[in-house]
Amino acid sequence: MTGLSYTVRTTGFLSLYSGLGITLLFSIPKAGIRFGSNSFFKGKLADEHGKLTMGKQFLAGVLAGCAEAVLAVTPMETIKVKLIQHNMGLVSGVRAIVKESGVAGLYQGLFATVLKQSSNQGLRFMFFNTYKDKVVALAAGGASEQRTFPLSFVTTADGSGLSTYGAFLGGLGAGCFSTLGNNPFDVVKTRMQSSDASQYKNTLDCAARIMTQEGPSAYYKGVVARMGRVVPGQGIIFACMNGIQGWVATTFFDN
Repeated sequence: MTGLSYTVRTTGFLSLYSGLGITLLFSIPKAGIRFGSNSFFKGKLADEHGKLTMGKQFLAGVLAGCAEAVLAVTPMETIKVKLIQHNMGLVSGVRAIVKESGVAGLYQGLFATVLKQSSNQGLRFMFFNTYKDKVVALAAGGASEQRTFPLSFVTTADGSGLSTYGAFLGGLGAGCFSTLGNNPFDVVKTRMQSSDASQYKNTLDCAARIMTQEGPSAYYKGVVARMGRVVPGQGIIFACMNGIQGWVATTFFDN
């Protein structure tokens, strides 16, 4: 709350929305790349029965995170961080970055972003898909009328998939799990994309200097604020994706 009040007091309430334009602009392709590539890699890694171990669920998420980082997240995050730092608008901010560093400047901190997104999505998809498999397996273990209320609440009527509420709860858990697991990568990534990134030789130097100069607790700076954004956001995203996938399957593939 101290950071929130300081920001509003020094730069105004609307500064809380700095970087909103670029976030909205990249949100749709980012989500499409994330879920599409995860489905693709899951298909490639699945066994002959279409099953994946927890390790392969993690790997599919890691690969999806890498694709997402390269194709969407790095330019989005680079622009967003600098817009927030300088309290600039989207167009003027992009012009300033390109003028200062060229188009390559949009990919500042690429390696750090790949580390962050790959670990992020690896943890996130591993948690959600494992949760989904466990819940559906429990539902399949008995007749629908024998299922307890909590189980029927989180699965579809026939117990073959997650309900909207079930996907929302799974998304909340995935968001919490991934944030706690990879916040150190996020801290390093943010610093490598800031205007002060030139003080570091590279990503590894940044990570090492944070440890030696500030201590391990510095890797969890901002974790509460990040959880406040990520956890409900992932609940909504997974709930929406679960509903969209169900609608597409029913509309286009069911005879």
